[in-house]
Amino acid sequence: MNVGICSWSFAGTARGARAATDISEVAAAWGFAAFEGAFAPRGQLAAGQPAAALAGAPMPTLATLELHRFHLTDENPKRRARAVEVVEQMIDCARAWGASSISFSPGPAPAGATPEAVEEAIDRACDALEPVFPRAASAGVVVALENLPAHALCTRRAMHRALRRLPQARVCLDLGNATLDGPVAAWLDELGDRIEKLHLSDARLDPAFELVLPATGEVPWPELRAPLRALARPIFVEAPIPAGADEPEFLGRVREATQRAMAS
Repeated sequence: MNVGICSWSFAGTARGARAATDISEVAAAWGFAAFEGAFAPRGQLAAGQPAAALAGAPMPTLATLELHRFHLTDENPKRRARAVEVVEQMIDCARAWGASSISFSPGPAPAGATPEAVEEAIDRACDALEPVFPRAASAGVVVALENLPAHALCTRRAMHRALRRLPQARVCLDLGNATLDGPVAAWLDELGDRIEKLHLSDARLDPAFELVLPATGEVPWPELRAPLRALARPIFVEAPIPAGADEPEFLGRVREATQRAMAS
């Protein structure tokens, strides 16, 4: 199974209480090819912390929840500046650990916003992000933008706008989130070589959007398997561990769901 796993499947990650070195070993033990690290304000992947050797699965990429607190789409310039600092710290962390990419959502769309206001939010984020690309290039780190529900880049149209503004940017495509602006296959067709990595996830849309294990939601897996293999980009199953869940039992379910989703 040549699929990695996101750190959110491991207990304590969201609090920065789980070491990357530990996740590396556990991910490998469960048969995952790699893992997506979780940059955080504290813990082993916090800004300024020294890198360590990974004895298990490699960590080729980073994500973060910090940009859920500070948004590049924010109208407040001080909060946008703080979001830029987070991105710069992610780049430095990725370079220190030998990771080749980072990914994040620039931020939410304004509540109840008109299409014009959403476009303005995207443009604010792009203006804020543009200066970080030389830093990323010198570090050998690709910056990828993710599609998240209720965020400014949750539609293909919005993502295209950001990619036109930021030609060096790539995409972290979340398949479950893509169901909100289907068909999911259109994201693969339209974004093509701008995709840097994929989040193997799934979602239900009725009665409300809900993330679920792969192969249990609305993502049309049979029609996606061939395009995903042809795309040949890193894939990481994304399935956040429920509060209080038994981690080994949950990881077993995640592995089985991943195998069903990617089965030929």
